[in-house]
Amino acid sequence: MFWTAAGKGSRVVSYRLYAAGRSFIGRLFPMLALRRFWDNKAEHVHRQWGAWHHDFEVITECIDAVNAHSVLDVGCGSGRLFPIYSSKGLCFCGCDLSRTALKLAKSRYPAADLRAIAAEDISPKSLGQTFDLAVCNRVLQHIRPATIERAIRGISGAVSSVYINETTMEHAPRGSDYLFGHDYIALFDRVGFELVSSGWIQPGELRPGELTPQQWFLFKRLTEKTL
Repeated sequence: MFWTAAGKGSRVVSYRLYAAGRSFIGRLFPMLALRRFWDNKAEHVHRQWGAWHHDFEVITECIDAVNAHSVLDVGCGSGRLFPIYSSKGLCFCGCDLSRTALKLAKSRYPAADLRAIAAEDISPKSLGQTFDLAVCNRVLQHIRPATIERAIRGISGAVSSVYINETTMEHAPRGSDYLFGHDYIALFDRVGFELVSSGWIQPGELRPGELTPQQWFLFKRLTEKTL
């Protein structure tokens, strides 16, 4: 009995030390902790939503609206949106923090240009090139308020237009540590981008009860003539 109790106590202490260690590492190396989190989620996200195409029509219309010939897919995951780009013959690059998600994308699209880059680290320098359009689909909502401006500055510096489909301030749950609402219109205005179009996608009509309505925005860099 003594040894059994001692063994249980040892396991409890070991777990607490392990949890404390993970918490410390998360605070010290936040990007490492985030990568581990999304690596663990990658396969589930792919199984759950990887075959959905409820937003393909809207994204295609936005690509046409800005006459994009190249696309930067920010937080591309397993490549759910890649069929849109391929069908239109676009040059595209997929970026994601999760290496597991990128492995899934590579297995599905071997020829795709994939980069292990977090949204906060995107810039013309890190990419080595620029694109006509950035597609940010349910990605910026996971970036903490402390680093969202850095992400927006980097992405906007690498593209001429940006499509986003993200949780907005009024729809973000309170107290969440992984889902944040941002004022995207104000954020993009600060980097010289104007809102040219917006709307709602109603996936509930296609998949009742599985996904809430989604709001999307299309931003475009202000030209010197506009300024």
